[in-house]
Amino acid sequence: MTEERGQLHLLTHLTRIALGLDLADARAAGQADAAARARAAVIAVDDALAEQEAEAAAVGVDLPIVTLASRFELDGASVRLLVAAAVPGLDVDLAMRWQVHAGGDEPERRVHQLIELLALDEGDGPCLLGLLAADGPLRRGDLVELVTGPGWAREAPLLQRRVYVPGCIIAALRGEEGFDSDLAGVATHRPGERRRARPVGSASRPRPGAARSAP
Repeated sequence: MTEERGQLHLLTHLTRIALGLDLADARAAGQADAAARARAAVIAVDDALAEQEAEAAAVGVDLPIVTLASRFELDGASVRLLVAAAVPGLDVDLAMRWQVHAGGDEPERRVHQLIELLALDEGDGPCLLGLLAADGPLRRGDLVELVTGPGWAREAPLLQRRVYVPGCIIAALRGEEGFDSDLAGVATHRPGERRRARPVGSASRPRPGAARSAP
């Protein structure tokens, strides 16, 4: 039951990203009605996530994403950004759809593409960009890395950098590694410490209806 709750919670987060792509597509096409429906659907998913988290807390179940967020002091917007950046390692089909939407053949998404996906309103951009500040929990905790892609003579502007999520963090989001909220011997990383990312292996246990994960 605990594992099933965690998988449903992750799948709901991925559903939010898929709806965010629907919203971005509708906006790009100038379809105001479709955009309004997609936006409402995203908000409904946010409510579903909150309900899942409340129900899990009520019965003493630790959801992997919630545990990771608590461990690194992430707010809801930071969690959504982290999961979105981790999509290439969480769901192959969704990652391919996003890649087609963005154009090009880069496996990771750039900062401005994450903002486009996650921003529900015009004023959300600066707040989302602020989540990737060097002293923010996402980068301070090494949950994401900002990388300059080829073609730049020097470091790319922030909005043009690729956002990479280490394999061990993807594994934690999928519930494959324990990040005990009280750090009782299972959390091997503390914010600010550097560690080598290790890739997620193919030994994950697929379940019916679960997101197909990248090798």
